[in-house]
Amino acid sequence: MTSSNEHRDQPREEEALLVAARENPEVFAELYQRYLGAIYRYLLARTGNRAEAEDLTQETFLRAYRALHTYQPRGLPFLAWLLRIARNVAIDAGRRATVERTRFSALRPPSLLTRETIDDQLLLEQLLRRLSPEKQELLALRFAAGLSTAEIAALLGKSEGAIRKQLFRIIRELREAYHAEAAE
Repeated sequence: MTSSNEHRDQPREEEALLVAARENPEVFAELYQRYLGAIYRYLLARTGNRAEAEDLTQETFLRAYRALHTYQPRGLPFLAWLLRIARNVAIDAGRRATVERTRFSALRPPSLLTRETIDDQLLLEQLLRRLSPEKQELLALRFAAGLSTAEIAALLGKSEGAIRKQLFRIIRELREAYHAEAAE
């Protein structure tokens, strides 16, 4: 368990890293290692393609490095700033794409799954693709990037209660649609 002092020290440690990274590019590597997983998972959920998520993750950190001198905390963690860049990178890539991408796939290799599990996963992927981009974004931020509802609220400029309600409704909508289609 972490103490409350450790939690208070995390923003200070992050801020010190950011200041140092502005002066010394080698320090940016520590920020990269710290946030690589969250950014990659978020982009994988957005694209459904491992190679594309890797490329977009690289582009995200490149843009972040180039713009590091402009970063202002504004009460948000550095991860929120990186996720905003990642979102813009994904949107830009989507605009350049000429074919529809399958989202939320390749999370587990199908060869390790039973036929029933594969069918369930395919149905869930279809249901996820039917959601609006805004709903897909909320799910990606919460479950792929691992942000809390408070962090999502701060990132999107909404109240935590509104985000919690939206997530609850989206999950309920998915559950109902899944049961309805699975019963057919």
